[in-house]
Amino acid sequence: MKRGYLALYRKIQDHPFYKEARIFSKYEAWIDILMEVQHSTEPKDVIIGMTCHICNYGESLKSVKTWSKRWGWTESKTRRYFILLENMNQIRTKSDGKTTRLSVINYSVYDPKRRDADEMPTRCRRDADEMPTTDNNVKNVNNEKNVKKFLPPSVADVEKYCTERNNGINPQQFIDHYESNGWMRGKNKIKDWKACVRTWENKRKEDLKPKQQQLVPDWM
Repeated sequence: MKRGYLALYRKIQDHPFYKEARIFSKYEAWIDILMEVQHSTEPKDVIIGMTCHICNYGESLKSVKTWSKRWGWTESKTRRYFILLENMNQIRTKSDGKTTRLSVINYSVYDPKRRDADEMPTRCRRDADEMPTTDNNVKNVNNEKNVKKFLPPSVADVEKYCTERNNGINPQQFIDHYESNGWMRGKNKIKDWKACVRTWENKRKEDLKPKQQQLVPDWM
């Protein structure tokens, strides 16, 4: 079965084809019921004779005689049709004084505005579940703020630190080395230039250590 919706405005009842005198099919009679029942969610007062009746959402207070005249049917055929719809769980009917109260079961299924209103809370809950919470957003912002942004040192900064450690590293050479590769250490961005200075310092100490001379036996 094909799915989807087609908006059928009640104004179509003013079309000459709809107003044409004819005997309605069961399908046309069903569409006519859906168009004629109360589509406003606000109850409506209906005066019949000297009595005021309340017509609720999805209800009609037309008599069997009125429906029969609209459809070109006998009243007997209309009653049999109502029994058929009741057995199909489509409508309920109840005698209400001089008229018949007809209620379409689950009328909101046929009403786009009411259906959208009923589905809105579900969509909102689904969207809310998919959206990150405010607490998570705040945590992310705070984490970004807590990450210290790396600022490349000046020659004077490196010179001062090297002097404090008395490591003999050339500050300008240090700066030139890392500026040439974008302050990267391998594939990683440098976060602490002082750690790099200490690495250079340890390497320099290793390079300055005297190499152990190999001892040659006397018998060779």
